[in-house]
Amino acid sequence: PELIREMNPEVAFIATGATPIIPEIPGLEKKGIVLAADVLLGKKEVGHSVLIIGGGLVGCEVALYLSQKGKKVTMVEILEDIACDVETANRMHLLRLLDEAGVSIWTETKVIEMGDEEVIVADNRDNKKSLKVDTVVAALGLKPERRLLQNLKGEMEVYAIGDCVEPRKIIHSIWEGFHGARIA
Repeated sequence: PELIREMNPEVAFIATGATPIIPEIPGLEKKGIVLAADVLLGKKEVGHSVLIIGGGLVGCEVALYLSQKGKKVTMVEILEDIACDVETANRMHLLRLLDEAGVSIWTETKVIEMGDEEVIVADNRDNKKSLKVDTVVAALGLKPERRLLQNLKGEMEVYAIGDCVEPRKIIHSIWEGFHGARIA
C-alpha cells in the first residue's frame, strides 16, 4: 500500500488473487499439509500413501494424477458427492477414471485429527476411522486475498478484479478490468 500511495494514482486496479484454504485440524502442525497446486506444479513431492482433503475438481485431478503415478490415494469429501463443480459429461468421465485408477473415495467424511503417522476421519454419523498416510494434500479451494484492497479503499478510486473479488475463471478478471477501465 505504501508504494501505491507514493505513486498517488487517481485509480488503482487491485488483482491480488486468492490464497488456498487451509483447514483447521487438531494436530495439523504434527503432520503438515501439502497444497494441491504445489503437487500439480511439481513443487512438492508426496509419499506413497496420500490423503486428499476435498473432492472438487482440483481434488479429483490431484487424486487421478497421483494414482496414475502409482500412489495409493484416498480422498475425503464432506459433501455427499464429489466433483459437483464439474460439467455433467466431464464429471461422468472423471468419475470413471478415478474408479479405474483405484482411488478410494469417502464422501460425507471429514478429517477430525492428525497425528504423526495417522489421520482420524469421521463420517456424518460420527463413525471414526484411522488412516495411515504419508502425505496429506489440501484441495479445499481458494479464498479472496483482499488485504491490499481493504487497505486502499477510501483513499482513491479502487477497482477489484479477478480472484480477489471471488475465485473464478480468467474471463471474469478480463471483464472486470475492461468494465472498470471503461468507467474509470
